[in-house]
Amino acid sequence: MDKLTTGLLTALFVFVFLGVIALLMAWPFMWLWNYAVTAAITVAKPIEYWVAFSLMFFLSLFVKAASSSSSSS
Repeated sequence: MDKLTTGLLTALFVFVFLGVIALLMAWPFMWLWNYAVTAAITVAKPIEYWVAFSLMFFLSLFVKAASSSSSSS
């Protein structure tokens, strides 16, 4: 294989690997919400997997933005 094909396959592998890791990280977030938060707060309702994935994604953006802005001073 030439360098271009090897590079593309490596990039594809990294992309798929990171996607699987992100999906696996959403499951504990969903579990924590559905079993801890809904038990403590009666008006909270269980969330679905993709809602947990979205919340985890936006929370990670918020935490990264907050930590990078506080360390720059």
